[in-house]
Amino acid sequence: GAIVGSAIVKIIAKYGKDVLLTKILFNRITFNLYKKLNIPVQIKNEQRHEEWLVVEKIPHSMRTPLTEKEKQEVVDFWGICPASFVEYEIYKYFRGFDVRFMPMSIYLPLITRRINDYQYTEIMEHKSLFGYLTNGVVHFPHCYFRTVHGEYYASNMEQLSFDQAIAACLDADRFVIKDSLGGSGGKGIEILKLEGKTSVEKADIIKRSVAQRKTDYVVQEFLYEHDLLKQFNQTSVNTIRVQSLYLNGKFSAVTIILRFGGEGAEVDNACSGGVAVGIHPDGTLFEYGYDNQANQYDRKGNIIFKETKLPFIPDLIKHVEEAHKHQFPLCKYIGWDMIIDRNGKPVCIEINSCQNGHLTFQLSAGPTFGERTQEVIDYCKTKKLYFNKALFKY
Repeated sequence: GAIVGSAIVKIIAKYGKDVLLTKILFNRITFNLYKKLNIPVQIKNEQRHEEWLVVEKIPHSMRTPLTEKEKQEVVDFWGICPASFVEYEIYKYFRGFDVRFMPMSIYLPLITRRINDYQYTEIMEHKSLFGYLTNGVVHFPHCYFRTVHGEYYASNMEQLSFDQAIAACLDADRFVIKDSLGGSGGKGIEILKLEGKTSVEKADIIKRSVAQRKTDYVVQEFLYEHDLLKQFNQTSVNTIRVQSLYLNGKFSAVTIILRFGGEGAEVDNACSGGVAVGIHPDGTLFEYGYDNQANQYDRKGNIIFKETKLPFIPDLIKHVEEAHKHQFPLCKYIGWDMIIDRNGKPVCIEINSCQNGHLTFQLSAGPTFGERTQEVIDYCKTKKLYFNKALFKY
């Protein structure tokens, strides 16, 4: 109250005769002050919300309570108390207690907003700009056209009319259309299969599809996967998620995950019915995979996970390392969604610098940052938290 009162006195002294300007300045000061004071509330709301999203579908029977000693170890290790210990109880049930497991209520917002400062990194996730802004080592799907702020651009960012953008697609039979902002869990992705259609029919179908989009979007080539990936699910695009850490000048592929879709699905996300299986750096799969309800699998059909090896993984890790160091050094922690195409070439579908998905990945492959967890905590303690959520979020 004293701060606001002091501000009012200064405003009146300088702009007293201009009532409208006085009101504007007063409202702005009051709003900014309220926003600053409200940040702890916003953080707690986000912690609770993100935890709920992670655990809502997992049965209570799949939890092993922590002892009071273990709870204190968590608080001492991270320097913060999670929204609850439910995620730790789930990890303990499946994998035993390990203080390095990271619940979402710690990761968001208190780790991720420090390890990657969103004001520098969020634009790199914009799917319409991704392949254009970051040309270099990593390969991307061919872009037929993209929209940015409601306008149309070719792959090289030459501006197009809407009709020119549609015409750029007509020589292909399959397309992937993605929302450029805010998509997660496979939402906002559509695959158009237009084999046997005339150019006029293709144009009509594409126009009807994009007319439903309410945000920026990108129209990309459909990628045909290597048989070693396709064997896990014939209908979905199955990806390798490489979560890489480039911190203090050192690179690590801290977590590697195979993701494949559920029966009949076209996307591989766990929250859309898919399964995540951890991969060792030599390409050998972990023994078990998990879906977002924490159902455990040791095989897919006749494929027994622990007996399966993907020989391209070591080279893929080297590819991601070079790309992270030379194209994305501002992002300390990146989740790369990669495929190996039918010619054996690695292709990056998208990157995730904000929310990398954690519960199914940690169940599959262990604590996110592994041996570097303490290093991540120490780094984040040196960075100021910029929390820019809207006031009335959630």
